Amino acid sequence: MSPEQEAHSVSRSNMIAADESTADVTGTVLDASGAVIPGATVTLRQSAPRTIRTTVSNAAGRFALAALPVGSYRVEISSPGFFTLFANFSVKA
Repeated sequence: MSPEQEAHSVSRSNMIAADESTADVTGTVLDASGAVIPGATVTLRQSAPRTIRTTVSNAAGRFALAALPVGSYRVEISSPGFFTLFANFSVKA
């Protein structure tokens, strides 16, 4: 990986569970230097039942997906010119 590619990786922050049966996922998409990345696509995939939710980060790099049901998820954050970030998390009752 070149230094230029490293500096352009996508990251996410603070995924927050809201209550016992659902969760709100929020965060800020940043590059390696800490600069915000507006317009990044954030996709959550739940395997059972097969559910896909997508949003786009705003001008401040912020995103939010509300009322996610209990289950396991894979988050994918992507933006042109950056590496795609993948992470797994669970919403538990």
